[in-house]
Amino acid sequence: MTGDEIRRVFNSIAAMAPQPGEQWVHYRGITVTVKGIALREADLTPLVLYEHDEVVWARTLAEWGMEVLGTDGKPVRRFRRAE
Repeated sequence: MTGDEIRRVFNSIAAMAPQPGEQWVHYRGITVTVKGIALREADLTPLVLYEHDEVVWARTLAEWGMEVLGTDGKPVRRFRRAE
């Protein structure tokens, strides 16, 4: 892929991903702040960069929006936008 193609892919992903500065709540109740979107160099997998307790974490965009079993055993989104 050329640099221009990578930028087009990144821009299309970033438009539908969580935005920097947004607050999101993990299904276990932890509030995190989105720092940005990145691409994993090896395979260009989109990543969400987020911060909690002064540590920056990365999770794939697919995992970010995935349903998981909540603490009550029922399916919930891994993250939801904070109100």
